Amino acid sequence: MIAVNEMLQKRRDLLLPTIARLQEELQGMDGRLLAVRAGAEWPELQGSDIRLRLLGEEYAVAWPQASVRRVEDGSDARADVQVLLLTYLRNADGTPPAGSWLSFRELPDGGFYHRAFQGYAPDQIAQRLGNDLPAFRRAAEQSGGRKEPMGDASYGFQALPHIWLAAVLWEGDEEFPASARILFDEACSRYLPTDLLATLGRWLVGRLLK
Repeated sequence: MIAVNEMLQKRRDLLLPTIARLQEELQGMDGRLLAVRAGAEWPELQGSDIRLRLLGEEYAVAWPQASVRRVEDGSDARADVQVLLLTYLRNADGTPPAGSWLSFRELPDGGFYHRAFQGYAPDQIAQRLGNDLPAFRRAAEQSGGRKEPMGDASYGFQALPHIWLAAVLWEGDEEFPASARILFDEACSRYLPTDLLATLGRWLVGRLLK
């Protein structure tokens, strides 16, 4: 446990300069306009927090400090969550979801990291749920997924207000092993770079496999 905590602390320390830079950039921007462009909530009766839902969990970005906390218990958000949400806010331009899907390979520079992403994200779905479509459907529906017409079973997830991901599963049989894909709405890259979209895909898979 001590080793794990030390590793997490080191990872957090590595991200602190990035968080500080993002906060500085955001503090020079119009918070209300950012909220509109990000599809976020700005509940003025509860202060000037920008409210964002990340895979169903609500976070508050205090304004103008741009510090991030979990709404459920008021605790500071994990460093990697802060980086992702602050980057999303900084890049937000109001582009709505396109309604068309891209594979990870089709994202900017996605071809370089496709094999790695496939191994630690969708392949885990195939290995754990590839021969149990009912279990995949239950996990997806419990995670807020909406049915999509792809593969043997597929669901779309609103990871952030303007970012949709999809999990697609093809069931295995005697001839072919099960396979899975995580797809990204075509507008995703306007909000997050490919490395953070990979992180989002990994978090979605972790949620489905809980």
